[in-house]
This record gives sequence, structure tokens and C-alpha cells, in this order.
Amino acid sequence: MGLFRRQQPDAALSPAVVEDRWAHVDDAQPERARRQHKRWAELPDDGLERAVWTHEDFPDMGWHDACVWGFAVEHGEYPDPEDYPEDPTVPPATDRLLLDLDYITRWVDPVRPSKYFTYWVAPCTLVFTGVTELDVDIDSLAVGPHELEDVYAVRGGWHVAGHATGDGSGFDIRVAATGFRQTFRRRPVHTDAPLLTLTDRGGYSFAETPASMREERLP
Repeated sequence: MGLFRRQQPDAALSPAVVEDRWAHVDDAQPERARRQHKRWAELPDDGLERAVWTHEDFPDMGWHDACVWGFAVEHGEYPDPEDYPEDPTVPPATDRLLLDLDYITRWVDPVRPSKYFTYWVAPCTLVFTGVTELDVDIDSLAVGPHELEDVYAVRGGWHVAGHATGDGSGFDIRVAATGFRQTFRRRPVHTDAPLLTLTDRGGYSFAETPASMREERLP
């Protein structure tokens, strides 16, 4: 699936030519440089110190094994750039891409005799703002939510990369956007699995109301 919008068409390009924005982006992305973060002893047990995070926090964030339950595209309203050639006052894009996902805030080391990690997981709404271009490759018949490899920064936007399955299908989004905002809708729950049940996460949602940092955690 491909969605493409160019806010300022290049007059030098033939109408029959579609510019490939992603041609210069390598598939392999370097690891992000992590900031020096607080020690776990200084954080709550669930690892969540606030309910809203943005692209400014990208070096502190990681979406490995996060699960995407749904996504949506919201088209905003702004003038047709053809009506305002070379006009820098034309409003920026207001289109948005929204993802409903379960985000792992903390991996907990196994406690003997168990050999398995446990997880603190919370339902979140991840919104990419100012979207101008979007390319989606998804296996819509996959069973269950799509598990992510991670979110990578690329020139002009982000690459939301899913774990590839044996037949090469899966979940992959490349989005050109001005930024993102991730809102935790509930406090994290300690669970044996890296995702929540639909009941524990409150069903499907793209709500953007932050969780109260003082609310009681789910049982």
C-alpha cells in the first residue's frame, strides 16, 4: 500500500515521473546513540516516569518487540499548493499517522528457577505529525498484532520496521513526518508476555489522553 503526497510539486519533474523519496535511505540503520539515562533504582518499578514522549526523546526510546494492534491515517485540511506557488506562508501538512500499540517499558530478568523474562507493558498511541509521504507494506492476514523490530530515524522521517516472518511478509511503514508524540493511555502492567490482552489494554484505541501518573495500576 502506498500513499504519496508532495506539498510543493517540483515543476522540473514531468507529471509522469514519481519521485522516490526513499531511494537514498539505506535498509540497514545504525544503532541510535542512547543518552545516559537514570538508573533503574531512580525510576518506578514499571520504568515509566511520564506519560507523554516525543521525537525529542527518541534517543531514550526503543520499540523492540512492541506490538501494533492497529493504525489509521488522518487527512487534515490545508490549501492546494498549486494555488499558492512559491508562497512560504502556505500552512504545513496536517496529515497524521496513528498507531495503537503495546510498548514495553521494562524487561525484568528471569527469577530462578524460571528462564524467562517478564515485562512491564502499557497501551500507547503513537502519532506521527505533519505527514507528507507514507509507504505501508503489511500482511493484513497475519494472526494477532504485528511485532516490531524497532523504529529507526531516517532522513526526513521514520521507518517503523516489523519482524519479518519466514515467508517475508510482515509489517513495515516508512513515513515522512515533522515529528511524533507517544501517549501512554494506562500505566504499565507486569506480565509474562510482551503484550497485553485486549481486556487489559482497554480494547482498540487511538485516544490521546495521557494516563495519570498517580492512578492505580491494573491488577
